[in-house]
Amino acid sequence: AHPRIEVEPTCRVTDAMGIEGYNRYPGALATDERAGLDIENRAGHGSRIPRLDPGAEANDLAERLELPTFAVEKIHPEFVDFDAAALLDKIERYEREHDAQISLIYRLRDPAESIKSMLAYKRRDPRWYDWLKPDAVPAFFERSYRTLADLAELRPGVVSLYEQHRLDAPKELARLYAALWPKAPKKDLVTIARAAEGEVDRARGQRASTNPFFRSAPAAPKDSTSKASSKQAAPDVSADELLARHAETLRVLSGLHDRLTDSST
Repeated sequence: AHPRIEVEPTCRVTDAMGIEGYNRYPGALATDERAGLDIENRAGHGSRIPRLDPGAEANDLAERLELPTFAVEKIHPEFVDFDAAALLDKIERYEREHDAQISLIYRLRDPAESIKSMLAYKRRDPRWYDWLKPDAVPAFFERSYRTLADLAELRPGVVSLYEQHRLDAPKELARLYAALWPKAPKKDLVTIARAAEGEVDRARGQRASTNPFFRSAPAAPKDSTSKASSKQAAPDVSADELLARHAETLRVLSGLHDRLTDSST
């Protein structure tokens, strides 16, 4: 919701990088609101996403400070087949060919909580990542975190922790803004961050009762030995049971998480 951070309406950036076949914006968060913003989510497929406006004070501040505009793109490691060197090559080639500046922000969450969150959402919507079986989720996150850690060594960036955002969203947003606009007064960035988070809270509250992304997950079956349908994508064991089975993977993930946190610029 920052007045100088925009969602590029087309796939021109990802297309130029050769990243195809993935949603640029989470499909579960798309909207049918008439006032939404229409974007090309992936080649040949459009989505309407919420249009966020942080308000007159934030907009006026950004105008007065003459902040340059950034376009935001979300790239998950699986978009490049978990190949950090390949992604770095795409980034650097795009910068050269388009005279662009790309700033990387690595968004992290505690590994165990990330796994639990994914399993919970897969239970709410079995279509989401339906190709990824629950027992394979820890290994999927290990590959993802390893890719990010390798990329951060090659191309350092700002690491943003989900937990810090939940604890104090305006403070964390202002820290990220300072990395993008280092000459801007901190107090002004905090003002914009508070307005931005307020707008996100407003939009989230409007959609909480109708969007399964924001709902609580149904409980996992108590009998983890019960047979599931061959077509069932939802987990049939609790997250704690699954994490216990993958304790070594979780240990590796924790080390990768720490390595990434230590790399932050």
